[in-house]
Amino acid sequence: MRPILFLGLCCICSGSLFAQSDTLKTIDIKNADALLGEQRDGKALQRLIGRVKFEHRGAFLYADSAWLWSEQQSLTAFGHIKIEQGDTLQILGDTLHYNGPESKATLLGRVDMADPQMRLKTTQITYLRNQNQVLYNQAAKIKNGKETIESEEGQYDASGQYFTFRNGVSIKSKDYLVKSDTLRYDARRDLSTFYGPTYIYGTNSVIYFEYGWYDQSKEVAQFSKNASVFSDGKWLYGDTLYYEQKTGYGWGKGHVKLIDTLENIQVFGNFAETFEELKRFYTTDSAQLLLFEPDQDTLYLTADTLFGNKGNAQELKGIGAVAFYQPQLQGRSAFFLYQKSDSIMTMHGDPVLWTDSTQMTADTIRLHQQSNGQDSLFLIGQARLIQQADTLFQQIAGLRMQGIFENNSMRRLWVLEQASSIYYPSDKDGFTGRNELKCKNIRMDFSEKKLSSMTCLGSPSGTLFPILPEPQPRIPGFLWWPSDRPLGPSGIFRPRQHFRPMSTASRSN
Repeated sequence: MRPILFLGLCCICSGSLFAQSDTLKTIDIKNADALLGEQRDGKALQRLIGRVKFEHRGAFLYADSAWLWSEQQSLTAFGHIKIEQGDTLQILGDTLHYNGPESKATLLGRVDMADPQMRLKTTQITYLRNQNQVLYNQAAKIKNGKETIESEEGQYDASGQYFTFRNGVSIKSKDYLVKSDTLRYDARRDLSTFYGPTYIYGTNSVIYFEYGWYDQSKEVAQFSKNASVFSDGKWLYGDTLYYEQKTGYGWGKGHVKLIDTLENIQVFGNFAETFEELKRFYTTDSAQLLLFEPDQDTLYLTADTLFGNKGNAQELKGIGAVAFYQPQLQGRSAFFLYQKSDSIMTMHGDPVLWTDSTQMTADTIRLHQQSNGQDSLFLIGQARLIQQADTLFQQIAGLRMQGIFENNSMRRLWVLEQASSIYYPSDKDGFTGRNELKCKNIRMDFSEKKLSSMTCLGSPSGTLFPILPEPQPRIPGFLWWPSDRPLGPSGIFRPRQHFRPMSTASRSN
């Protein structure tokens, strides 16, 4: 005869409780509409039907029906499964396998877990009560405040209140979408840490990195390992990138690269700071700027520190050890300013400019560019122009100079105020002498990148000397620095060797 035990119809009808044991290690039966006992495979088995309720180590388990193996202290329950632990954790499901000695619960079916921090839905989870952890390896969806998180595998540590999501991690909100390999979320600190290839898609931005963290309460993030940020036509790369969402401030360290596709510039360095979401920046430590203008050759520029401002002025500024290269124009100075709005380049601090075979120096140099290249030039204060002709030097000096370009080569130059020159005229047979000239102003014309004529305007005085083998004279303030000239894009990084000698007045100050 099959051993079936029917216990207490009156108790069943009144919903009385059944106590299996008082110890915390034993699964206690708290309620059932019917309780049947039998032997199966030599093991005592109890079958509970209707409004089933168990208690084990402070947790309550509910089901429509269940099988309880008392000796093994394990059970399998079916229908409307619910686990409650305190007033913080609730788990729902269709089927439950519970191992009492290990306090291990496996729920199957329509699993729904909720606590004050989140709500998880999946088809299978394992709840390790001793470790206070929940594990799953099925596709799951987690609702966390305003975010929805999806992943194929995950773990929740209720004691530490942190989540770990793996494989196909997706975070969705109204403002952004995150795709990652692995995410660990610390609910107490409101801190998310990402591992593996990760994309963050915003309204007008895309962020990529392979390791990073985001402090949601402070709206601060840091990314590394191939980190890049794209926002409103600008790309920012770096070994490590840091960003404050509230202020728009950020910094980058290691192989930093900023590309502005709208302004046609690229900026490099090993450290950079950005402000107002990349509207302003500065970079240093091997800083370099590439400027692309339509129908012009690329400008390569370096400085100790480079600054950029995308405001109304749209300025680019270089401070300390400035050097730049274009095929038709090269220069060095201590300070560089480029105003994109009017295409004016300003240099001072021992500025020197080279074009063709000509070197120009002054206290301040301004160069105006147009869409097809250089347009006009201004040398202000101690202006000097030197042009090498074989072993001789055509030399011009004045307080100021103004020049115009044609096809990126000097076409005409005015030397204004206290103009003087040492000029070697020539004919088809060669140089005919040395002309030393002084006057108020001088107009010079160039042809085929060489000085072709010179006109003295206002109180001229001059002497033509024969060319003798003796050392040729030099104008006051003569400077000739060909070794400083960048001969290619990489030449801008060669340290400068020469500087303008200080005057007596400067030394006395």
